[in-house]
Amino acid sequence: MKKSTYSEWEKGDINVNEFTFSDEDLRDIKSIQSFFKRVTVSKFYNQLVDQFDEHNDRSINPRKNIKNKIEWYSVIFEHDVAIDSLDSERRNIRYYYNILVSGSKYVPDLFVINNLESCYRNSPELKGVLEAEAHYDFFQFLKNKIKLKKSTRNKEIFTLYQQILVIYYLSKSKILDLNELHRDHTKQAKILHVLLNKTENNVYKAINSVFAADVDGKIFSTANIEKVKKYFEKTEHKEIITQIDSDLNLAKIRELEK
Repeated sequence: MKKSTYSEWEKGDINVNEFTFSDEDLRDIKSIQSFFKRVTVSKFYNQLVDQFDEHNDRSINPRKNIKNKIEWYSVIFEHDVAIDSLDSERRNIRYYYNILVSGSKYVPDLFVINNLESCYRNSPELKGVLEAEAHYDFFQFLKNKIKLKKSTRNKEIFTLYQQILVIYYLSKSKILDLNELHRDHTKQAKILHVLLNKTENNVYKAINSVFAADVDGKIFSTANIEKVKKYFEKTEHKEIITQIDSDLNLAKIRELEK
């Protein structure tokens, strides 16, 4: 094996397995590689959460969607099913997950700092294994989410679009003026996502849609508007209720025309 230094590895040009390092340098390298792995898995995981939340926020029955996705994943991670009997997507996840739990030395030896594409070229299975780990983490997230929903089953749950509709009507009546916060929807989302407990990216998309010139029928649906109206009626705010009734009539017409 050739001799090398930590600084040369840090440039991203060499592989740990091809060189020798001092014990101290090797500990530092392993620490950085471990961090790099966590960041990469987290990126894949966040993509899964964003995609699912966006789909779920458009759904009439979000709880059923979560349960269906849990069942879809449980075949991969919890059931003793022959891998060949799975569909191609789940077979692919299961294949890489098996590598992950086997203790194979796929990681972190091939991680080269700041050069992820090089890592994938050196170890073709690396990306699949990291994605499989993200899928497993997402599966655990969904199971925890359904437990939380069970504990709040008797409480009214608002989807993101319904939450944004409430904000929209408050803003239209000047009770809450988002423009006073900031005229940029990106900046608005940075605050609202904390209050709504949704991802910043999905809140930004919902704000853009609800305040767009073209009406988004998936947000301004009969079901969403009626649910929001029920709560505004308790305030007896005539201006808001008049606006809601107008939007509700338009929503019914749009849905009849489909």
